[in-house]
Amino acid sequence: NAEKFLTRALKSFFQQDYPNKELIIIDGGSKDGTKSIVESWPHNIDFFISEKDQGISDAWNKGVKQARGDWIYFLGADDMFASSDILAHIAQQIADKNQSSLICYAPVILVESGHQLVRGLPWEKIKHSFRTGMNIPHQGVFHARQLFEEFGYFDIGLRIAGDYELLSRYLKNADPLFLGTRPVAICEVGGLSTSFQHRPLALLEFKKSFQQHFGSYIPWSWRYQYLKALLLKFACKFIGDNRLNRWARQIRMIRDPSHRTKEPL
Repeated sequence: NAEKFLTRALKSFFQQDYPNKELIIIDGGSKDGTKSIVESWPHNIDFFISEKDQGISDAWNKGVKQARGDWIYFLGADDMFASSDILAHIAQQIADKNQSSLICYAPVILVESGHQLVRGLPWEKIKHSFRTGMNIPHQGVFHARQLFEEFGYFDIGLRIAGDYELLSRYLKNADPLFLGTRPVAICEVGGLSTSFQHRPLALLEFKKSFQQHFGSYIPWSWRYQYLKALLLKFACKFIGDNRLNRWARQIRMIRDPSHRTKEPL
């Protein structure tokens, strides 16, 4: 149910000047105009299915199983590529670096209430904190097909942290390749993982995943984040998720002015 942004997302893919690409669309049985929008480009889409699924991880798995390329990327219906040559740029970066990592990533631009926040730092700066939660932007990650062949698919039992758990299977014994500071995509802030109502569940799934792959120790940073998430979820009952998100954005702008933009997108 993302007809508001879907056309923008599709056009950002069609405008890519990189030739060796395919477009696979997995829809969870949307009741809005999603299907009509997709079917208006019958010759530009390699595969499309609209049916009820078991969550985002199940939808991702369906897409992976249809993909034929060496690298797989997930673009949300409310996201868009940052520029028309970004796939060509990423492909060249991967080829030039000539390395064997099965996970590559670059920053993304998060858009919240018209303001932009850049997310995605080099691995050496975030490697330690990855053990407590997802600090690699999902929309900035390129997955080698070999990753799924060797490590399996997304765990459909996880509603929110499926991407983190899959990456953890690989990154507990390997390093990803950071592709530089050029953003891959522009993404609308939203979804289960960013909702104050669902943040405690996200943190519990992160804990389950990092204990499974990195050991049973629970860092104090996670305990603090979980307690804060419970308090914010409680506050949502009286204030509302949207208002809390606005306040949180304003606080981030004050704490980190470098991520503030004067003009909305």
